[in-house]
Amino acid sequence: MNHRPFGRLALAIVLVSVLFAPATVAGTADPQPTPAAYYGELTAAEEPIPAGVTVTAEIDGEVRGELVTTEAGRFGGAGAFEPKLQVDGESGDAGAVVRFYVDGVEAAETVQWQASDVRSVDLSVADPWESADGDGGGGFAPGTGGGGFPGGDTTSDVNGSDENSTDDTPATVDVRPDPTEPGVTDVAVTGGRAGETVSTNLGTDEDAEFSMTGLTLVPVVDGDFTLRISTSPTLPDGTPALADEGVIEYVTVDHSISDANLEEVTFSFAIGTDVVADRGVDPDAIALYRYHDDRWTELLTSHVDTVNGRHVFDSDSPGLSVFAVAPRGATADSSHTDETSDAGDDSDSSGERVADTDDTAGSAFDRPVLLLAVVVVAIVVIVGFRYGRSARR
Repeated sequence: MNHRPFGRLALAIVLVSVLFAPATVAGTADPQPTPAAYYGELTAAEEPIPAGVTVTAEIDGEVRGELVTTEAGRFGGAGAFEPKLQVDGESGDAGAVVRFYVDGVEAAETVQWQASDVRSVDLSVADPWESADGDGGGGFAPGTGGGGFPGGDTTSDVNGSDENSTDDTPATVDVRPDPTEPGVTDVAVTGGRAGETVSTNLGTDEDAEFSMTGLTLVPVVDGDFTLRISTSPTLPDGTPALADEGVIEYVTVDHSISDANLEEVTFSFAIGTDVVADRGVDPDAIALYRYHDDRWTELLTSHVDTVNGRHVFDSDSPGLSVFAVAPRGATADSSHTDETSDAGDDSDSSGERVADTDDTAGSAFDRPVLLLAVVVVAIVVIVGFRYGRSARR
């Protein structure tokens, strides 16, 4: 019997599979979403903000677009050929909150990001806008404070306009636990100065398993800013959980100052010794993780002391967002670290190490390839079986 048809069939199947494999893999990669674009009015205390300010858009504390205004009271325009504030998105950003800043001062309005979305968004800043020469365009007027708190006796914002920049007066830090929301603390910093450390003492709750005891920041610009720090054992809405189930606490830091205007951020926190012991880990194996750019990353964390039945830790972060305290190592994936790291070092240049999440997007990339391989092997086996039977006849 002529066996050539079977051999040709098997060869054709293998060739077709090889040719279509790259297309299958490429089809699983998420394309870069089309940016959104915004334009609209720009006011402070219901008065037009002068031209020449920078409007910045952020998602999860990351700058995704900016536009320098050329007209008082407006940014961008509705016309097809007029400039707009283009805001880039990534896979999974649909519905993410976009926050706007005017020369570093947060606007009251937010929008939810959607790919290809073009819309008018009127932005407003509550406090009067006044420049150093008094004719507008550079920060808050004296006495308004510039944040969620009253007070402040300097003309300043987080973009560096400060009439009292020669004053040696240290920044004023106002810490106020929210009486209506346990685990939530509001912080207002007035008179922050570029390059000078701002220390926030949040205290220790002796009855709590976890306490966020302090937050130290070094801004790179002069000005006022606010923080809202929330701690909870419950996963924040819209944030994927770490792959490891041993999370001790989640910490969320909402902030009016952008990450780009922060040089250093150090977290201080305390955990009960019994809590660490119950998890069967050494205190040196506890780490702070940060959720940013759609992934969790492990931050450099130090166990600095054990006092009054509580382990005390410090951890450095490149910015502010959502954080988790959990055992280190079990969820870390060193294969995703920065390629510029030294050999044997699983940290990237920012001191972060990528951790696994419950998101299966990475495995979805491999699934079509695996399925294709199974189909090819099955066909080859069937053809070979039929070929063998024919040969015995």
